Amino acid sequence: AFNCAAPDDGNMNLLARVGTPAQKDKWLKPIVEGKVRSSFAMTEPAPGGGSDPGMIRTRAEKKGDNWVIHGHKWFITGAGVADHFILVARTSDEERHGLTAFLYHRDQPGWRILRRIPIMGPEEHDLRAGVRQGRGRVRSQPPPGLGGSLVFEQPLLIPECTARTQPCCFRPCTRIGCIRARQFSARVNNLLTRSERPRRAAICARAARRHRRNPGLRASPPSPRHCPKAVLFVPTAAVATTILVFDSGLGGLTVFREVVKARPDAHYVYVADDAFFPYNGRAEAELVARVGALMGELIETHRPDLIVIACNTASTLVLPHLRTRFSVPFVGTVPAIKPACAGSRTKRVSVLGTEATVGREYTHALIREFANGSDVKLVGSAKLAGFAEAELYGARVADDLIAQEIAPCFVDAGGRRTDTVVLACTHYPLLLYRLERLAPWPVTFVDPAPAIARRAADLSGPKAGDAPGSPARIVFTSSRSPSAALGAALARFGLGG
Repeated sequence: AFNCAAPDDGNMNLLARVGTPAQKDKWLKPIVEGKVRSSFAMTEPAPGGGSDPGMIRTRAEKKGDNWVIHGHKWFITGAGVADHFILVARTSDEERHGLTAFLYHRDQPGWRILRRIPIMGPEEHDLRAGVRQGRGRVRSQPPPGLGGSLVFEQPLLIPECTARTQPCCFRPCTRIGCIRARQFSARVNNLLTRSERPRRAAICARAARRHRRNPGLRASPPSPRHCPKAVLFVPTAAVATTILVFDSGLGGLTVFREVVKARPDAHYVYVADDAFFPYNGRAEAELVARVGALMGELIETHRPDLIVIACNTASTLVLPHLRTRFSVPFVGTVPAIKPACAGSRTKRVSVLGTEATVGREYTHALIREFANGSDVKLVGSAKLAGFAEAELYGARVADDLIAQEIAPCFVDAGGRRTDTVVLACTHYPLLLYRLERLAPWPVTFVDPAPAIARRAADLSGPKAGDAPGSPARIVFTSSRSPSAALGAALARFGLGG
């Protein structure tokens, strides 16, 4: 048996891929040789970074030849026994590219363990960096050639399983020494992450065959020096990712469709909170309480790996509360004001959303930050989302009713016409062909769904292959059964009960 548990395995992969020769010799080699343990310090107390590095609040500032880091990390596995640490801190305000991974040794001054956190599994720790003025200096520099900072993503780790309950996927490991085992683990990890998809499928198929042939395979006792846990590993690709798409109704189908294109291998559950539809007009406190409680039930029932909030109203209001309360990563939906203003030629843009979305301060802040010199008009519609739902249920909505809702979007003044309309409700793309036909002149309707799908694909890890996953299912919170017309419409999106 051998130790391939996080964080050693991921840290070895990270250093092997981006470390300089000097860094590999100083920081990687002792880990591979089993002389030291390592730890990875990223997770922070809310509202800091959990599963999303973009939320990290720990900051690093360069003072002369040193870096001074101020921050608070917790649930840091192995911090109590590690000598080598990789710490992720923010070096600029750019959400993703402003992150740097710093290396430091246990004996580095300026940091301390505040407490040991009792959990079911390996012990984890609460760390504080820069707790005293002038301390917390980390002298390791970002690798040269990567600019001022390292674009950091958590390395793909092969999930660990206890040796007593899981077979070895590739070969009997009872005769592999600790150091060789760690090297072998890193090679297999690289194989899974770098190989072509057909090769990954073959690796997983081989693992499954070995499981059937050797159901009773057991590991040898762990080495007391190097292997505090006896664990074996299972390919990530062997387990399908579960993605839950949530909306107040059926508008999220436009997002669901794009996410499925990006991750056809995943297992999907679509949840429509039709019992509380529409969200527009609900009190904020009422909506926060409703969605928070419902999300807890959905996570407990479906155990998703990723949740997509395919609703602008819920995202702009409830998403911060969800990220604080639950550990599952969330992808939200916000008005695509930045790309719309950047792409507008006439610099006249309209944002068409529900009355709640266009009236919220979050939307106004996006305009202040990303208008880019454009005149932006907010248009709130109380009826358009309901029209989209009615069409799915088979009820035809008259053209003049739709035209009346979108008419305020079109401004012709000062020699400039509106040329871009942001669809700030996921229901509206369901009516896109009607909107294009009823527009008084041609404009670009901006649908955020493709961008949301790309973000979801980034957070959900590598594909298991291009083969479709298990059939997607839809859940209505009202528990009602869809009508024949709605059932046919859902089938076009690949959804069944």
